[in-house]
This record gives sequence, C-alpha cells and structure tokens, in this order.
Amino acid sequence: MPDYESMEKKWQVRWSDRKLNESERDDRPKFMIIFAYPGVTGYLHVGHMRGYTYADAIGRYKRMTGYNVLFPVGTHATGNGAISLAARISAGDRDIMDYMIRNGCPPGEAGRRAERSPERCLVLQ
Repeated sequence: MPDYESMEKKWQVRWSDRKLNESERDDRPKFMIIFAYPGVTGYLHVGHMRGYTYADAIGRYKRMTGYNVLFPVGTHATGNGAISLAARISAGDRDIMDYMIRNGCPPGEAGRRAERSPERCLVLQ
C-alpha cells in the first residue's frame, strides 16, 4: 500500500517552497471562480469531477488570457448534512454502513471513528 502520509508531506514542502499558496498582487485584471464544493455527506462521484473540470478549464483559460485568477478549492464539511450523517454513523445505521463499505471504507472502521469523534467520522483514509 502506498505511503500517503509521506507523499502528502513531500508535496506540501514543494508547494510551500514554491509559494503556490500565495497570491500575486499585480495590475492584471482579477478573476475569481469557485464551484460547488463536495460535502462530506457522501462519496465523490463523476458529478463532482464534472463540476470541478468546468471550473478548472475556465480558470486556466482566464490565466492564459492575462487574468490574475483566484480559484480556491476545498470541501464543505459543515452544516446539517454533515451532522446528520455523523449521527447516523454513530447510531450504526445499516444503510449508511453498507453504503460506506461499498465505497471502500473497511468494515467497522466508520463506526470506530464515529465513537472516538462523531464530527470527524468521515475522515476514512
């Protein structure tokens, strides 16, 4: 199995060294684009990729045509949906557990994480 932690650290250092997380303030026209961030109430699917791909293509086009582009990317991990899902996992809801197992969560892992930290029970990897 790949060592994801070392991969993550490697890229964090490289991105930090190159200051990819810092914006450039200059005289170029500004353009900001966002998309509907995926939430934690379910697994990623092709619809997430489609939405991200459109926004990414538009952002890249704008950069290529002289704009200073801000394209923040993240996930939406708050709100009633996340609270409800955490409660269903904590309660051992069979439908939710089956759904998570079908999508790659090791059997029993979600329940163990929910017991330790219900608000973070979807951090599966």
